Amino acid sequence: MNSQNQQDMVMNAVSARKQGGRTGLGARMARAASTFALMLGGLVPAMALAADLQLTDFSDTGYDPIAAGSTVYYNITVDNGDASASGPVAALFDLPSGTALAANAPSYCTAVPTLTGSRVTCLLPTAPAPNGNAPVSFQLPVQTLEADVGLINLNGAVGYANALPDPEAPLSALPANDPFFGGEANTGNNKSSQTTTLTAATNLALVKTATPNPVTGGGEITYTMTVTNNGPSVATGFTVEDTLPSSLSYVPGSANGADWSFTGANGTYTGQVPVGGSVSYQFRAKVTAASGTVVNPAEVKTGAGQPIDPVTDDNKSSVSTTV
Repeated sequence: MNSQNQQDMVMNAVSARKQGGRTGLGARMARAASTFALMLGGLVPAMALAADLQLTDFSDTGYDPIAAGSTVYYNITVDNGDASASGPVAALFDLPSGTALAANAPSYCTAVPTLTGSRVTCLLPTAPAPNGNAPVSFQLPVQTLEADVGLINLNGAVGYANALPDPEAPLSALPANDPFFGGEANTGNNKSSQTTTLTAATNLALVKTATPNPVTGGGEITYTMTVTNNGPSVATGFTVEDTLPSSLSYVPGSANGADWSFTGANGTYTGQVPVGGSVSYQFRAKVTAASGTVVNPAEVKTGAGQPIDPVTDDNKSSVSTTV
């Protein structure tokens, strides 16, 4: 409706009031027409026409507590509790420093950095249907690789995609009259928060090397195992397991390294490795094959009673040597 039509409706409503007086059917019709016209004209907030968007689920069920460095999957549900349909809907989330939106997040969710972490914007592909008939649910995966042990707090809000707030404006502090909420009468259910407990963890990575390469049949190979602690906690009591193939024979007493104890080629670290630190040990093995390729894999594992390793993709390392 253009501004001229809106003005005409207002003027007609005023005229109806004058002609109908202040009592009777004419007055009641005039008051109704006036109110409707003023609402359409933008002079009165049209709250009665707004939807009631709600963030009905923002939970970390099954992921609290969880080892720091893990990916937390938050359950998200957006609903509309009113009979009125909404326009395009956005679900926003403020992630704290040390966390990040995981790569396997829904395609309609994107993140931008902020001074306190990052702002995730999920432009829902479909809006929730009125009266709670078709809520929209999805999972929000959040990485905690750089988060400290302790509590992390995420804030979320749902509103209208055509009035997104500044990413630097904290969602927890958005006022009820922010345009993002579209003039809804009840904005208390538009926002929610979730706190997740991160426990101690040690993200260990193993790299294995061998010299010489190639090697002659009957000769010896020197293997070097290097374990790096990618945090976020101090690491100790972990073990490197190296099960030699039939083409290799461990040289007794050859394993050596400060603060390591050995059972054959396997080593257990008894010291402490700070975050970002690395430790190594070596051993020798005799080649029993006359020719071919010797493949020797190994794996690092956290010890009993020690913080778990939340990322195990980098726990294994293998090296091949030509004979």
